[in-house]
Amino acid sequence: MSKSIQQIFITEYKVQRRRLAFAEAPRQRKYRLHHDPISAIQALVNEHTEILTILESQALSYQLDN
Repeated sequence: MSKSIQQIFITEYKVQRRRLAFAEAPRQRKYRLHHDPISAIQALVNEHTEILTILESQALSYQLDN
């Protein structure tokens, strides 16, 4: 049986990797929550804080522009 390596565009590869990572995220979170709950919860808090910071800076930027 002969196997060949396919050539694909790097952008297509990166899109597929992002989709896979997005699809795997819930399973990975559940695994981490069961195996290391303190770190998992801290990671979720950090992620939430980072998102809030970004949203607040965007809102401030929007207010300054208007």
